Amino acid sequence: MFRLSSMLTSGCVCFGVLAVSSNFASAQTPPTASPTSVLFEDDFDDAAVASTAAVADAWNVRNREGGSIESVDGHLKIIAGGADWANFHLMTPVRPAFDIFSYPLTIALEGIKITANDLPAELATLRLTLSPDAKPEYASPTGISVSVNGANRVRLGYKVDVANKDPDSANNLVYKDLPGAVSGLRVTFSAEAYDLRVSHLDASGNPTMTPFTGRWASKGPGLTKEAWGGSGGGSLILLGQRAKVDNAAATATFEIDAVRVSSGDGAK
Repeated sequence: MFRLSSMLTSGCVCFGVLAVSSNFASAQTPPTASPTSVLFEDDFDDAAVASTAAVADAWNVRNREGGSIESVDGHLKIIAGGADWANFHLMTPVRPAFDIFSYPLTIALEGIKITANDLPAELATLRLTLSPDAKPEYASPTGISVSVNGANRVRLGYKVDVANKDPDSANNLVYKDLPGAVSGLRVTFSAEAYDLRVSHLDASGNPTMTPFTGRWASKGPGLTKEAWGGSGGGSLILLGQRAKVDNAAATATFEIDAVRVSSGDGAK
């Protein structure tokens, strides 16, 4: 189920849970930050992704090459395949509430599972991106992204006015091979810094968490509202990608139980 929140009281925006409706314009105003302001959540418990995408201001689905995308037993399932680079994008419209220049923004992906079918695990990549213009992360000139592949390699980075390059490659700030399967990401972006927490298995197969923190300006120009585009808002983009391979029958499967976005908690 896709939910947003919106409740106006005493001239400020406070948050409860409200089903999405066509009267969403008022919810686009950036909220007063607090540690528990939930801005967006999707538990993928609708019968199909299309039933969520059909709701005004929810996800837009973009497909390149073959594969499928559906909601199965309360989680999102993407199968990417085909003759060329195989991509599935879920993209929200630009939301003023997704504004890292007004308050820290925390994005969590829960229940991650990546499976490479008849191809090397590192060629299956799940990427989370915040973009100012609702374009795919490779094409948009500016953005922030976190990616994890089937070989448990985690990357984080950003770009400013750099087209045709993934943000986590343009100014790469995190590049780490973890010892076991990744099951969740929780990342907080602010105007100055990032705070990434990755849930995964350790070398013995036990659940653990690895943190990564740092500042944008430690590499590259850093982020400014002007370079972002002036409005400060952003589009949340999820990508499931299988790299180009000789075997067109090879596929990559990506599963996610839930995505949540909240304000006011994280990077200092």
